[in-house]
Amino acid sequence: MEQARLLTSSIEDITLAEKNKLQFKGQETTADRVKRQKSEFFSLLTAQLKNQDPLSPMDTTQMTQQIFSINEVEQSLETNRHLEDIKNYFAMGQNASYMSYIDKIVSYPSNTVLVENNIGEFRYEIMDPTSSATMQIRDSSNNVVHSEPLKAKQGAGAFMWKKPENLPDGIYSFSINAETVDGNIAAVKTYGSGRVSGIVSQEGKQKFEVNGNIVPLEDISKISNSTLGGKVLSSI
Repeated sequence: MEQARLLTSSIEDITLAEKNKLQFKGQETTADRVKRQKSEFFSLLTAQLKNQDPLSPMDTTQMTQQIFSINEVEQSLETNRHLEDIKNYFAMGQNASYMSYIDKIVSYPSNTVLVENNIGEFRYEIMDPTSSATMQIRDSSNNVVHSEPLKAKQGAGAFMWKKPENLPDGIYSFSINAETVDGNIAAVKTYGSGRVSGIVSQEGKQKFEVNGNIVPLEDISKISNSTLGGKVLSSI
């Protein structure tokens, strides 16, 4: 029974390695080692049964337990393979859904806005009660190309800008300077927009490339086919 105890230890090693998703020395994987150990186990069992004393047969209780242990490990490996297949299936479906975002206009926390066909939507949220607020729009060279006072109002707002014909379409930045009723600087969030140009994988998640920025899906508050508006995915 010393050989059976050694085999028990080996099977415990296999189970622990599977739980920790480890590989054994060399190129032998957990599944390969379980298969090899199973073959060795039954060879050992057959040899012991052939050579046992007929007048004093072996206690096969421990051997039976080992058979159950091997079957349990095999079932665990098979379950893990099925789970991995399911995970890959859903990942493929998710990646396909992300591809539908390509070339769409999305809005996300930023201060850069895509202006197309002379129109751009500049969205913002003023966090404090204000007495005054002013918007400034700048071109790619950081020159102020438009400045306009806004209604001094706490909450979300949007400004549709029809740019002059002499200015090109493209990416413009903007800022909101707001003053609270007690004369302090009001907190403001700005929401930019841009066209999804690609999908990248970071930290195990798919993210979007927009205006040279990497934007996670949860940061997108609006998606549309053009800069003139579209379907709202979530509100700011």
